[in-house]
Amino acid sequence: REAHPVADGPATILIFLWNAFVCRELFHAEYIDAFSSVEGSFIALSRWILANPHDVAWLPYWFGGMPWLDVYQPGFHSAVAGIAALCRTSPPLVYHALNGFAYCLGPVTFFWMCRTLTGSRGYAFLAALLYSTFSASVLFPLVFHDLGGAFRSRRLQEITNYGEGPHLAVLALLPLVILLIHRACRERSRFAMAAGPVALAACLLMNWTGTVGVAMALLAYAAVYVRSASAWVRAGSTAVLAYGLSSPWIPPATLRRVVIAAQQANGNYPFLRAHTAIAFAFLAVIVLLVWLFRRTNLPEFLQFSLLLGL
Repeated sequence: REAHPVADGPATILIFLWNAFVCRELFHAEYIDAFSSVEGSFIALSRWILANPHDVAWLPYWFGGMPWLDVYQPGFHSAVAGIAALCRTSPPLVYHALNGFAYCLGPVTFFWMCRTLTGSRGYAFLAALLYSTFSASVLFPLVFHDLGGAFRSRRLQEITNYGEGPHLAVLALLPLVILLIHRACRERSRFAMAAGPVALAACLLMNWTGTVGVAMALLAYAAVYVRSASAWVRAGSTAVLAYGLSSPWIPPATLRRVVIAAQQANGNYPFLRAHTAIAFAFLAVIVLLVWLFRRTNLPEFLQFSLLLGL
């Protein structure tokens, strides 16, 4: 069934307001007393962009200076700097407000995605409420004890205790990317064909870890929903255009450096032949599951959820 944006409006507003109530202090916070948070460095990045808009490649304030575009994607920090300049306010205030907006937007885009892929407004609303109040990561004892309870907000902890604002922003955009690609592939929406690459490029420019999560979600989606050759062309075109839009800031050389650096951060963890074998085995499992799914009557959304969970 088709989603009706006007009819979905009250649910969207309720979900957004509930999350805004939970994170309300972020919208006026200048600084947060969080010992282990990296947000001070992120705020420094935005200050540097604001003060040096034409020379941002080298950040002199951290690690004795570093080419920060080879370490962090510029999207979130540039957005903070741009909004701070436009509103003539402080980067720390904008940083926390943008974190709060991403926190509220995530369950909303998740609601839109579930509403579109399942056709059920009730299911989508309940799923968004669950997303807003519970994190499955508490099933891991380490996370449960770190969080201090099953129904405390892991997403809020991540941005207040650890400074994972850019990662949270990608999580807010991820359902929107899936939704737009779905409309482009299944409904041939011209708006989705134009907006999909922009949303995906925003993810690529926001956070490396989140980008890996987006890649997993796209793989799971394509395995279930993309059937025809024309749909594959539209999905592939979205990915190619998205990288084309983001390539001035993350060219192939930067991608290579990031991959190498990830294997050397906090120890030496090179990608070996054993990892290649594991990757191919994992892909074989996915192919087998897709083959089994297509011989059952499982709903597509359930197939997608199972593959993404895997």
